[in-house]
Amino acid sequence: MSLKSITRCLIAIGCVGALPLYAQTTATTDTTMKMPMPKAEPKAKTEVKETKAEVKTETKAEVKKETKVEEKAEKKTTHRMMHTAAMTGASRLLNDSNRLAAVLADTQAKANVSDAVWKTVGNEANTLASRVYANAKGSSTRKAAASVRTHVREMHAAAMKGDAAGARMHAAEALPFVYQIIDASAPRK
Repeated sequence: MSLKSITRCLIAIGCVGALPLYAQTTATTDTTMKMPMPKAEPKAKTEVKETKAEVKTETKAEVKKETKVEEKAEKKTTHRMMHTAAMTGASRLLNDSNRLAAVLADTQAKANVSDAVWKTVGNEANTLASRVYANAKGSSTRKAAASVRTHVREMHAAAMKGDAAGARMHAAEALPFVYQIIDASAPRK
């Protein structure tokens, strides 16, 4: 092989290797260049003689309005997150125990539900019972939370086996202890 043919092969290989990279960069630049611009609202026929500068200022004002709306939505989300993070252990305990009581009370209905529903209810009750136990501080509240967690775990095991009657029975056994926790953690007036 001559030096000329080797050079041509190297150039061809380089072009073949660089072509996909060039196609990717071209596609990326094309998509960034074609960003949709906010459109101004259509004008009445009598206002057709407006200048282009006026249309541009209206477009900028509309963009500013959209930005302000997005900022307000972001502030609301941030405020909600801060509010949730600022919950005290007692309010978290009360909130979780109320939710757990509602879930356990709903299981006492005589409606026929599928095994999948029982599994979902068992998982939710198990999660809430663990959170109640973690947030329980006083000795009597801690004992009640331990009893709740034990009965809910038995309910969860029965629900995973498909034993609706057993899950319903263990939920009924856990309910009085949940009510004790709610009474102990409710704010005094």
